[in-house]
Amino acid sequence: ASTLQLLLMIIFDFEYGFHIVMPFCAFVGLLAARTWARAKYGVTSLLSDFTIQKCECSSENDRAAVCKNVAALMRETQVVPPFTDDAGATAAFDELARNELPQKLSQAMGRHVLRYWQAVLAAGITRGPSWVDSLAGFQHGMAAREFLCITVSCWTDILFLYPVVVSLFEVSGCWFISWTGCKEYGWLSIVVLLCGSGMAAASHGIVWCADEAVHTDSHLAILIVTSVVLCIINFLMYSGPLCWTAAAKDNLHFLLDQESERQRGSGGGG
Repeated sequence: ASTLQLLLMIIFDFEYGFHIVMPFCAFVGLLAARTWARAKYGVTSLLSDFTIQKCECSSENDRAAVCKNVAALMRETQVVPPFTDDAGATAAFDELARNELPQKLSQAMGRHVLRYWQAVLAAGITRGPSWVDSLAGFQHGMAAREFLCITVSCWTDILFLYPVVVSLFEVSGCWFISWTGCKEYGWLSIVVLLCGSGMAAASHGIVWCADEAVHTDSHLAILIVTSVVLCIINFLMYSGPLCWTAAAKDNLHFLLDQESERQRGSGGGG
């Protein structure tokens, strides 16, 4: 009973429990991200082979009428010349869908599993209470400089550091998307270990710098510069110029194509 009580105390104590629960949550989150990525790029992969002839109709008797209406629409919108026959117009429609829909759908679904504001909200749950506590301390005699340093430290974590790490988690976790079973779990464990360790080291470094900045201007300058640099990285990562997700996207398409070819080969061999 005493051992069980000790384990429960460790798990539910914030200082220790946080470091136990968070890796588990990150692992589960990565599994969800991979499921989302497979679904997203699976849909775009299917659209790349789109043809209206393979579309399902609620009634097969309506297929001819639907194709005729699509052909008429292509001619009326001048995507094809007015004299194009129905077969040519529907073929042009297929090509248009294959070329345009995958990219448009990918943009509509977004680059990230978690949007920036969602990552900030998750970070606020963990670091926000520290800032609220310092706010109470400031109202009861804490020095203004110390409060400033703590504020910069907390909000750098919430607004900049955590979203960067979340994006890195997502992108690296979605590599090797064709892996399943032990290989997948092993890769995700490595991602959690490396990214989690990096986040913990960076967060503790910011906290240490904030503690030193209370007494020295040089550390305060370093703290502010770090915050600005992380802000720029966030802008680049979540706005698109720094395409962290582009590499993952290409990797996913490549691996999914490989997997499809392998399955077709297996089916043909059977």
